[in-house]
Parts: sequence; C-alpha cells; structure tokens
Amino acid sequence: MKNATLHYIYDPMCGWCYAAAPLIAVARELPNLNIAMHAGGMWTGAQVKHVTPELRAFVVANDARIGAVSRQAFGQNYFDGLLADDSAVLDSEPPIKAILAVEQLGYSGLEALSRTQKAHFVHGLQVSQQTTLSAIADNMGINTAQFDAAYEGIDIKAHTDQTRELMAKYQAQGFPTMVLVNGQSTERINHSQFYGQAEAFRAALLGLVNEAND
Repeated sequence: MKNATLHYIYDPMCGWCYAAAPLIAVARELPNLNIAMHAGGMWTGAQVKHVTPELRAFVVANDARIGAVSRQAFGQNYFDGLLADDSAVLDSEPPIKAILAVEQLGYSGLEALSRTQKAHFVHGLQVSQQTTLSAIADNMGINTAQFDAAYEGIDIKAHTDQTRELMAKYQAQGFPTMVLVNGQSTERINHSQFYGQAEAFRAALLGLVNEAND
C-alpha cells in the first residue's frame, strides 16, 4: 500500500517544471509513493502569450539559465522554430486539458506530461494545438476519438481552482512545488537543490518515503 503522496504542482509550459522532469522521473520509480498532479494554469486566460521578439529574448535567456542549472536539453526546433514563429501561441490550457483527459481514460498523466514537455521544449511543436496533443495521445496508444471526446469534456477551471487552493494551503509561490504528505506529516520538498542531480533526489526522497511508511 502506498502511504505517502507527493503532491506535484506544475504547469506543462513551465521551464522550471521541465528542469524538474528528471526528478519526477525517478520519483515515479519509487514503489511506495503515489504522485498526485495539480496543474496551475500559468499561461491561461489573460496570461496566454503570443510569441514576440521581446518574449523570445526573455524566454531564451531564462531557458539558458534553466539548461545550465538542470542540464536539461532544449532543442534547436524550439529556439529557432517555435520561438521564432510570430504566429505561435503559448497557452497552458490545452496541454492541461490533454493531461487530464489522458488520466480520465486510465493512462499515465505523468507520461503525458513528459511527452508534452519534450514535444514543446525539444521538438518545438505547438502543444497549445489540439492536433499536436491528439498525436501525443495516439503515440501513447490512446484511441484518438476517445481522447478527443474526453478532452472536450474537461472542466479545466475546476481543476486549476483546486490547484490554487492547494497552493494557498501549502503557501506555494510558483511552479514547480512538491509537497510530501502522509497521515501524520506534511513536508515541502526543497527540490531546487537537486536540479541536475536526479540520483541524489531519489535517495533523499526514498529516505522521506521510508520514514512515511514506517
């Protein structure tokens, strides 16, 4: 029985969440740990971004720092393709809906997030487009018609509102945030010290999970 839950507060378009992807990958391998995903909607509504030269300059500089700290690779198709396309839109809502739809259909939301991050940050695909998201789901072995139907039925506002309530509860200031919870204790994980050190994160998290399951 999994007695410990890692609450992962994230956004699929968040560069620092991409930096944390190797940490989440090793967390997924721990047998006594459940991971609960909570998407925040970083770029939704009035915060949806259209690619402009100014935005590109900001994002490229930020991603250079993320890459240096985390050793996560960003693709040339991302820098020179997506971020150079002034018709591109950066909107968190579609990929969040897709991840929730994947979970609703009984597949791994964490796997969908990982594939979405790679599609965006490595391959420079427009993950704010449903066609791209349907292709990701198809590559996971999900029936396209079932995915599209589930996608259309997702109430993203209800999900992101719950996430914001959780962020307030845990005093989370941004993405990503990781909180380990069991029946007796709640602990914010200082994950940022482990960027680029997935195995050290695994060892630290395993120790906390073992304590939670004693």
